[in-house]
Amino acid sequence: MEIARQFVQRHRAIINPGGPALLLLTMVIVFTAINPRFLSWINLFNLMRQSSILLIVATGITFVILMGAIDLSVGAIVTFVAISSAVLIRDFGFSAAAILFAASVIGALCGLFNAILVLRLRIPSFVATLSTMTIIGGISTWISGGVNVFFRSPDLTWSHPV
Repeated sequence: MEIARQFVQRHRAIINPGGPALLLLTMVIVFTAINPRFLSWINLFNLMRQSSILLIVATGITFVILMGAIDLSVGAIVTFVAISSAVLIRDFGFSAAAILFAASVIGALCGLFNAILVLRLRIPSFVATLSTMTIIGGISTWISGGVNVFFRSPDLTWSHPV
C-alpha cells in the first residue's frame, strides 16, 4: 500500500483529472514544433478518421474490463471482420449496406463464440480469448491467403476536403 501511495504522490500531476488533457496539449505543442503541418485540417481529419476505429473498439472493451474479464481476441476479430468484408466486396460485389450487415453479423458471431466459451463452458476469459485470438487470426490469414486484400468500390470511396 505504501508503494501505491508513493507512486500517486510522485505522479500526482499526471494522475489528477486535468493530467490527460495537459499531456495531450503538450503532445500537440511538441508535434507542431517538430512539423508545422501537424495542425493542418487534412492531418487533423486523418487523425480523427484513423482514431475512430480504435475509439469504437476501446469503448466495447471497456465494458469487458469493467466486468472483471479480459478479451485478448479483439484485434484478431477486427482483422477478421475487415478481411472478410474486403473479400466480400472484391469477390462478391457486396454493397456498403450489405457489408455493414455482414460485418456486424461476423463480429457478433465471434463475440457469441467467446461468450459461450467463457459463460457456458466456464473457461477463464484469458485462456478462452487467447485461443480464439489464435484461431481467428489463423482464419484471417487463410481467407486472405497471407497477403493484403485490395478492392475498389464506388460505395466506399472516401472524399475529404482539401
